[in-house]
Amino acid sequence: MSDVSPSICKVKTHNKNGLGFLLKYQINEKYFYCLISSDDIITENMIKNEDSIIIYYNNFLNNREIKLKKERYIKNFKEIFIDVTIVEILDKDNI
Repeated sequence: MSDVSPSICKVKTHNKNGLGFLLKYQINEKYFYCLISSDDIITENMIKNEDSIIIYYNNFLNNREIKLKKERYIKNFKEIFIDVTIVEILDKDNI
């Protein structure tokens, strides 16, 4: 459990709190870093408005503000009835 704990996140928005986790996924020779959370926490309206979220990670010892800007890959899966939103973590986020 201790290996996974640093990747579990608390996600704070302007009106909700929830959980998510950080994921590192290898695609060919590159890694893709992202936050995965519920689309009830990171909503379509927040993405359209380019709102910010705060994530608390590393056993909630660290936090970062993430702006939901179009420079990130952001995807929800409502069209296939999966309650998940993926937000790309960029190098500049320093996570």
